[in-house]
Amino acid sequence: MYRGRVRSRYKMTVAGFMLLALAAAVAWLFGYCNSAQLQAWLAGLQGGAGVAGPAQVQQDKSDLPPDLRRMAWEIYDNTYIARPHLDKNYQVDSGQYDLYVRGGRQANAESDAARVYVQGAALQEYPLACVSRGSVFSNRAAGKMVALTFDDGPFTAKTPKILEILQQNDCRATFFSLGKYVSNHPELAQQVLAAGCELGSHSWFHSKQTSLSAEERAEDFARVAKAFEEATGSAPYLFRAPYGAIDDAVKADLTEQDMISVLWSLDTEDWRAPSAEAVYKSVMDVVRDGDIILMHENAEYTVEVLPRILAALKEEGYQVVTVSELIYAGSDVKAAADGN
Repeated sequence: MYRGRVRSRYKMTVAGFMLLALAAAVAWLFGYCNSAQLQAWLAGLQGGAGVAGPAQVQQDKSDLPPDLRRMAWEIYDNTYIARPHLDKNYQVDSGQYDLYVRGGRQANAESDAARVYVQGAALQEYPLACVSRGSVFSNRAAGKMVALTFDDGPFTAKTPKILEILQQNDCRATFFSLGKYVSNHPELAQQVLAAGCELGSHSWFHSKQTSLSAEERAEDFARVAKAFEEATGSAPYLFRAPYGAIDDAVKADLTEQDMISVLWSLDTEDWRAPSAEAVYKSVMDVVRDGDIILMHENAEYTVEVLPRILAALKEEGYQVVTVSELIYAGSDVKAAADGN
């Protein structure tokens, strides 16, 4: 009898404790849902161009509730990108910007600078499964998706034509540009962003990073960052080493710069290809899910063969995207955000 009373009293104590804990949790949630911080964040999402970018979320993460991971993924899903508007002659229309939302929605917007809000909060918070040996080569978890990349530009005679072909085929790509050329032709860098594409660094002027001292690399990074910021309002966070030359020292410096090394898994060797057919076959004979494809803006057959490659990739069910989109697809960032 006595034991039964003790057990019953114990059950009542546990039940009471659980009710108190539940009440406290409900009170906290009610208070947070009515907080100025959350209301401002939700208002920003609905307001479009006023949304805080991931970089801001990263800076303020100490003030965020424990679901930072989910919020970071939601920002990725609702990424907006302000890009300079192009007129009918495919030139940058000064002062006008297009607002792109991931998923294809877009609206006209005005902004002080062409700043790309990439999925940086999640990327910096969680390691990506596709980063191996300090670089991104591909992302096999992405499924029927490839990232097309163009090195060595921008060029007045080639870049606008490549962008036009990409837009005609509803495709996006990443341009690993030289800082010197971006500085000389900022309008071309703006056109790359305006076309829904992405800019990455290819050094100031094709410098072999492994042949530079740490001080020389730091100077190179700084010059590139300045050129990109002056042209587009944002420094690059993706880096492709010229000649693919990268070692532990370069990787360490890139980490210090908060940059990601991007190499490739499919080399078209278009810079020395004997024909457009050879470039086409170099892609379509071997392409695999999640490939990062290396091409060059100034290669002889790039403009000629690009429409055919894009058509063939789409025929085989591939989506042609930027490197940033590829490295997130199927990655453990989403799993972490979903609490897995």
